Amino acid sequence: MIIGTAGHIDHGKTSLVKALTGTDADRLLEEKQRGITIDLGFAYWPQDDGTSIGFVDVPGHEGYIHNMLAGISSVDAMMLVIAVNDGIKPQTVEHAQIADLLGIKHGVVALTKCDLADETTIQERIQEIRAFLSQSRLKHCAIIPLSTKTGLGLEQLKNELRTISDGFSKTVTVASLTTLSVDRSFSLEGVGTVVTGGVRGGNIRLDDKLLLSPSGREIRVRGIHAQNKKAISVKAGERAAINLASINRNDVKRGDRLVSAHLHFPTSRFDCSISLLKGDRKTLPVWTPVHFHCGTGHWPARLVPLQHDKLILGQSQLVQIVLDAPIAVQAGDHFVLRDASASRTMGGGIILDRRAPNRNRRKPERLKTLAALATGGPRALPVLLALPPYAVDITNFCADHGIGVMALDDLVNKESLIILKSDGGHFVFAPAIVLLLSRQIIETLRKHHERNPDQAGMTADRLRLALPHRLGPAEFSALIHHLERRNDVAATGAWLRLPDHVPRLSKEHEMLWEKIRARFSEENRFKPPKVGELAAEFNLRPETIRGLMKRLARRGDVQEIVDDHYLQTATIAELSALAISTETASAEGWFDAATYRDKIGIGRKMAILILEFFDLKGFTIRKGDLRKTDPRKRTLFQTKL
Repeated sequence: MIIGTAGHIDHGKTSLVKALTGTDADRLLEEKQRGITIDLGFAYWPQDDGTSIGFVDVPGHEGYIHNMLAGISSVDAMMLVIAVNDGIKPQTVEHAQIADLLGIKHGVVALTKCDLADETTIQERIQEIRAFLSQSRLKHCAIIPLSTKTGLGLEQLKNELRTISDGFSKTVTVASLTTLSVDRSFSLEGVGTVVTGGVRGGNIRLDDKLLLSPSGREIRVRGIHAQNKKAISVKAGERAAINLASINRNDVKRGDRLVSAHLHFPTSRFDCSISLLKGDRKTLPVWTPVHFHCGTGHWPARLVPLQHDKLILGQSQLVQIVLDAPIAVQAGDHFVLRDASASRTMGGGIILDRRAPNRNRRKPERLKTLAALATGGPRALPVLLALPPYAVDITNFCADHGIGVMALDDLVNKESLIILKSDGGHFVFAPAIVLLLSRQIIETLRKHHERNPDQAGMTADRLRLALPHRLGPAEFSALIHHLERRNDVAATGAWLRLPDHVPRLSKEHEMLWEKIRARFSEENRFKPPKVGELAAEFNLRPETIRGLMKRLARRGDVQEIVDDHYLQTATIAELSALAISTETASAEGWFDAATYRDKIGIGRKMAILILEFFDLKGFTIRKGDLRKTDPRKRTLFQTKL
């Protein structure tokens, strides 16, 4: 467990840490010369069971609040230090507010310098402190009178800290997704770059490969010191010094994070729930500038209210926080907001969604989603599944909330959830919505077949948009795959149908199709004749050929790539696959019409017609004379979605 000190300058935080651990946490020469703590200090208190309790000693001076916040963000409990002769002072108030805003609910109050006061004064101070904390998360914590000079109360404080630590160790869980927020980076001769910080999830082992976020640089763990001792691993709830291989100390800064690869998602925009403290004004405008403190870092940011036209002081509300550059954050991270001059704490909150949209961010549907996310991590999942789009990308959800594989399995089993897969990802559904949507899909297809017996079925997008309950394209694709595996739905090219549906032409049209089919044979498949050419060749009216081709298109046998020019559906599937392979062969990931023409062995004019057809359908993306396929639509023309 990691305990953070807090309190006004000169109330005895560093002396108390030294009395508990034997370590002077003031490590800088300037700190020793001036007699005040300027930056973060660290100390460890070994326990009889071989574990250690770590301490982060933070500055009490108002000018170093940014350093205090960098240290206090990674602690599990708070030791609020108040001198009996001074009582509650400005930094006492601000530090207690910060602890509350960061969600710290375990702690103890150390009432120091009690050798300077009589019993009546001590009891008066205890009553003042109890009243001061009555509305905070620390309202039930113990208040222990003590003196580092006489030793008064030190054993009682130690026992209380051990009790807090025992309770914490029983509740901490070690997820498989790792995150460590860097508070220091330095270089040691013969060792190399070392970073320090508190492990907030998962564990770190020797030779692990992690990502430095937000840069995304891969690093290897060359050495570990945990709780001030050499170790082969370190887990959540412990402080660590990590020796990183092949990276310069200047490439790592306070606020960076070491994370599992799945956790890496730099973002400059995230939706949050915040509480703003009361101030001189009642409201603040949109785009209010603030200092955003999260993890061990802080950055300039802007606030965008989501529920109101203005920010309302003294209230909790939903906001979007926007930064100039991406940083590393997770859903569930607590943070503190200070004003633009960094002179006053304005409030704080918790990150709900790090994949926040920049459009439609205030729509009622979006606010319902955020309200569901506010229920907290995995608990939010069943609530989200009852809201549009009725499915959650489970890979992103687990990464955003730091949930490992085992925790995910437990969650899925507990809620009897269903995970369905598609090319767009893995999506989790509630069983009831899978049953409801399956019935809607089958009934919609049945009605379509009754109205259009000669058509092959419905395209995926048309069927999706026809449903009363609207899914996103990727989620719908996952559900269709599920129904195909159950043989409840079948796919023919781009058309979806019921398995027993067979579109039929009239006898006359079947005979005509047999007559002209050879003109779409293997050798002609990439350049079959147009409607007018077929009509002239077989001495038929163009309307007769056109009517047949439109019926064949409805049945799914052919598609019209341009007016009166049709290709067989299987040929278009082949041409789409050739476009993908042409792109894959290109070092730049883009290809031109000439390269595609050479790939399929036809004339430039026909190649252009095919590519323009692909552009129109959204299968390809065009930039000048170059094209690439849209990854989301690569299966658009295949026999399966």
